[in-house]
Amino acid sequence: MQIRADAIWLQIFGALDYVARVNFFHRSESHIERYRRLRAAGKQLISKMYGVAKGPQYDIIKAARKLTIPVQDRTLIFDGETDTTALADFYLHEMRFGGKRIVDVLAESNAELTQDQRDLLAAHRDSRCSMFVIVSADSVACQIKLRDLLEPAAPEVALTDINLSKCSATKPGDLLFTRLLHCADIVMSAELFFAVDAVHRIHMLNAYEARMRTVAENERSQRTYVFFYQKNREVGMLQAYEEVV
Repeated sequence: MQIRADAIWLQIFGALDYVARVNFFHRSESHIERYRRLRAAGKQLISKMYGVAKGPQYDIIKAARKLTIPVQDRTLIFDGETDTTALADFYLHEMRFGGKRIVDVLAESNAELTQDQRDLLAAHRDSRCSMFVIVSADSVACQIKLRDLLEPAAPEVALTDINLSKCSATKPGDLLFTRLLHCADIVMSAELFFAVDAVHRIHMLNAYEARMRTVAENERSQRTYVFFYQKNREVGMLQAYEEVV
């Protein structure tokens, strides 16, 4: 799939309306309604992030090259929508332009935000990507229990995700690289997932340890992201997307 850089925004915004194909159930109206409200606020917030990224200094081609997405002239070559989502997340959260990430630029701007958007923006700024192992999934509670493999001392976390909790393609023991957003009583994803079968766990973590051994601390976040993005291209599970109405 090839997309011109000046048309990438249409592809990214379109991808925001698509999620993995699954059915969903309500755990409790209050919890799920808040989750869905935050999801809706999140789409508006992402639009505002792109709104502050004006000017040639915010060239997404720089992010694509650092992420190792193939680029010919100003045409980006994607394997699929997972690549599009990965580039968007990397661009907004990991790339620094003049020393600042786009999530920080928005926070320091005078953009008008709702309370939900302010809460989410704080969560985006504090977030980090990691590789997690799926401990269990509860389709009724709409939650997936995860354990952080890169921070073994961290407590297990209950990720709320209406769609992923019902996904039959992943199972306990499989791996998920994702960005978690902690917003009040809800832990949700930034809609980025690399899913990897459990069989690759030991080899992948050993390769990650070897790769990070000489990486400076201030480069670790970006290099971690690039490493797992490349591994997803090699051994990641294919993801199907459709619009949920």
